[in-house]
Amino acid sequence: MAEDRAYWQDRACAPDCIGHHEDGDHPDDRACQSSWEDRVTLTCFEPTVRYFGESKVVDPAEVLVFFRREWREAEPCVFVEPELLRPDLPRLRLTLAEADRMGRALRTAVRRAKGGA
Repeated sequence: MAEDRAYWQDRACAPDCIGHHEDGDHPDDRACQSSWEDRVTLTCFEPTVRYFGESKVVDPAEVLVFFRREWREAEPCVFVEPELLRPDLPRLRLTLAEADRMGRALRTAVRRAKGGA
């Protein structure tokens, strides 16, 4: 029902949206983000090393994969973003069609690299 959502929403959120939307939300915060996400560890990249006093913390390079629909978008986009701020890691915003095509290309590359046709 329309009265159960903020005035700026033209449709209800997906059931797994983590946002709590209100009429006064800033336009930058008007997005429905899924609670689903996945992390991919990138072993070809150097880890992030941080020091806390005498303690050393080593974080592997990881990207988060998630999807979110901005408030004026017709469909969600898939995002690939570094978990920590790192300029050397990829940052992608893909349409669903682009993400699907990327997934097929990656699967094909893996299959061919393993000696498959």
